[in-house]
Amino acid sequence: VALSPYIPTAEILMIETGANTGRLTDSLNNTVSMMQQQQKLKRAITGSLSYPVVLFFMLIMALYLVSTQIIPIFTQVLPIEKWKGLSLSVANIAVFIQHNGIYMLMSLVAVFVVISYSLANWTGKTRLIVENIFPWNIYRLWQCSAFLLAIYSLMSAGVKLDEVSLSRIARKSSPYLRQRVNAIQHQMMAGMNLGEAMSRTGYQFPDVDIVDDILIYAKLRSFDQSLFRITQRWIDDLIIGISGLMKGINTLMLFLVATVIGALIISFYDLFQMIGKE
Repeated sequence: VALSPYIPTAEILMIETGANTGRLTDSLNNTVSMMQQQQKLKRAITGSLSYPVVLFFMLIMALYLVSTQIIPIFTQVLPIEKWKGLSLSVANIAVFIQHNGIYMLMSLVAVFVVISYSLANWTGKTRLIVENIFPWNIYRLWQCSAFLLAIYSLMSAGVKLDEVSLSRIARKSSPYLRQRVNAIQHQMMAGMNLGEAMSRTGYQFPDVDIVDDILIYAKLRSFDQSLFRITQRWIDDLIIGISGLMKGINTLMLFLVATVIGALIISFYDLFQMIGKE
């Protein structure tokens, strides 16, 4: 209760569980383990995402400067009516940005806000349409890791994994995670174990592969230790997968930047030739 204003919800739940069960030391150790695992995943996401974000803003700034500073200077030397080929296309794009740049920027900000809000708040079966699309897939994986580590913490603290303990997780979760935890809780109330409940929700949550593993290990002894090893291995695989995804995004952004720069160079070369003939 004292720490709740200062630390994330998942950590609050783990420490609270340890305090209530008389196993605070174990709970703190588990919290540290969870933080280390999530930090690995966070570094993989933020470290890989920073480069394409920088390239994206560089591309926007380049288009803005060309449209508002460079093209207007050339139009003073040679009227735009006399431009031809790629130079004319670049000029038309520049004119469009000059007149609609503020609206494009506002639209970009609006899309960013909507996507950011939808990550935690978009629920229902329609969410499954984008579950494997960036950035919703990254958010799903992040929430999966938090959920599995919270389950491990409860079990290692001696708390029985049932609809009551899942209610505690759901109560302190985002709407997205709450819906999936409630679905798992509903299945467990019908007599399913954790793996069977995850499989029957229809949300493919946390992940198809890890659900298959949990289906096997949920029937064995020392499930809590097995769950931590499964989660740890899964996070390590996620880091590799995320790194590969981000490399693809990096390549795409580099291609876009190179295409824009190449088009500008060619158009300026053609423009200089047209000016020389005047």
